[in-house]
Amino acid sequence: MLIDAYGAAWICDWNWPCLGASWFDLVLLLATAYADGHDATALFTQHPTARGVADEQLDAALAALSGFFLSSGGQPAADWSPHLRQHQTWCGEVTLRWLANRRGWAL
Repeated sequence: MLIDAYGAAWICDWNWPCLGASWFDLVLLLATAYADGHDATALFTQHPTARGVADEQLDAALAALSGFFLSSGGQPAADWSPHLRQHQTWCGEVTLRWLANRRGWAL
């Protein structure tokens, strides 16, 4: 977290810097809100960075994230972070549940 001169907080993740959709990090953040029982889709659609994002785009992001996290979570244990695979699996399950809920799928 960085706090600028005006008191605004900026969340920075420099592990894998890249350029992508302005709303993608919001999906990652809202996955935890979904896990806690909040209406993450409503929160997403109300956020300024999600303006103009089609339902299919959000669903595609959730599908990609769930696949990435579930695949990563199934990898051998990481000696540099003993809880990493458990966390990745949890993230994959959460994003898959959010996607399933949006699509009306039963898991």
